[in-house]
Amino acid sequence: MRALCVLIVVQCFLCFTDAQVRAQDAEAAVINDVSLNDHPELTQLSAEERKWFRIFQEGNFLADGWQAITEKILAATPEAERAARRIALEKLGYKIGLEWSKSNDIRRIDTRMLQEWGSKLKKVAKKNPEQIPALIADISQELDRILD
Repeated sequence: MRALCVLIVVQCFLCFTDAQVRAQDAEAAVINDVSLNDHPELTQLSAEERKWFRIFQEGNFLADGWQAITEKILAATPEAERAARRIALEKLGYKIGLEWSKSNDIRRIDTRMLQEWGSKLKKVAKKNPEQIPALIADISQELDRILD
C-alpha cells in the first residue's frame, strides 16, 4: 500500500512537471509567432513581461489583441498587399508590445494609447482601407517619438 502511494505521488509530480513544460512550450510558441529569430530581445523579457506581451498579442475579455486587429486589417487589404502589410503590422505590434509589457512605472506606452491606436486601425480598415499604410506609418512615428 505504501509503495502504491509513493508511486501515485511520483506520477502526480511527473504529470505536473510535464504540464509545466507544455505550458512553457506554448508560451514560447506565442512569442515565436512574433518572429523570435527577428526579435531576440523577447527571450530577455521576464516571466511577467512575457505574460503581458502575450496578452497584448492575444487580447483578453476586455480588448482585442494585436493579432486579432492585424487579421481584421488584413481582411480589408487587397491580396497583393497583404504580405507587406502583415510585416509592417508585425513590426509595429512587436515595438508596441515590447514597451507596453514593461512594468507600469517604467513603460512609456499606456493602455489608453493601445485602445486609441487599435480603434483608429479598425476604423480605417473598415471605412478607408487604402489609408492603412499611412496610419501604420503615423503610429510608428508617434511611437518612435515616445520611445526616444
